[in-house]
Amino acid sequence: MSSFNRFDNSYHSGYHVMPAAVDFLETFETLGVKFQKNPKSKWLTKEVKDGIHIFHYPDRTIYRMKPGANHACIPEDMLDSYLDYSVLSNPEVYKNMGYRYAMISPPHMGYKKAAIKNPYIRLFADSGGFQIRQGVTDFVDPDVLVDFYNASTDVGIGLDVPMPAALYPKYLERMSHVTSRNNKYIKDRLTSGVSLYDLNHGSTLQERKIFFDVTEQYAPNDGIAMGGTASNARGDRSPAQHSREWARQAHARDWLERLTSRDSHSM
Repeated sequence: MSSFNRFDNSYHSGYHVMPAAVDFLETFETLGVKFQKNPKSKWLTKEVKDGIHIFHYPDRTIYRMKPGANHACIPEDMLDSYLDYSVLSNPEVYKNMGYRYAMISPPHMGYKKAAIKNPYIRLFADSGGFQIRQGVTDFVDPDVLVDFYNASTDVGIGLDVPMPAALYPKYLERMSHVTSRNNKYIKDRLTSGVSLYDLNHGSTLQERKIFFDVTEQYAPNDGIAMGGTASNARGDRSPAQHSREWARQAHARDWLERLTSRDSHSM
């Protein structure tokens, strides 16, 4: 099925829960079931055979299988039903559960391109800028990121360089220019059908407005990803502290109206 025009406008209405880092979940992990009467001595017990986790219940046996280099995970018995419940290898299951979006993290996947676009769930991908801040990597190659976005995602998040709160606001404007230039470079190289979202950072509403004003000097992209709104990075203030400070900003209403006039997603 073509990767283009898979989602009409009604797909994006309202608010949606978006599972993050789904690349951490096992792919091609399968549940199988055999309906049978088990002896009472086996009820609610578990055993492992050839990498298969087998759970015994009074009227059925459940098999949990994840094939790999060390285990073929082929059951000895013929099972009555199978279910691949991994979001990336069977996204239709998650669509049927009501999910419309999921997020993957290219650094966790080693920036290895994967054929995971699908007609059921729209995939977002983070850029890996946060991993620079956390010391996981020193550099994210924008050309490698472009190749990954084109091959494996529907919406890419711009390449930012998040800073510790102690560096705000001194280096904020410089960081916003670097982020915007990164995003222009990436956007110019994306194929049709792949979107790119700008970033917005700041520890106060005033700082976020500074970042947003710089972003608007460049050609706006397809949406805005609000970085740090549920911050859990070491040394950052809590979301409640952020909220109280933002609420005190006199210009909050006007600026938020301006911001939300563009397509935006929180992350």
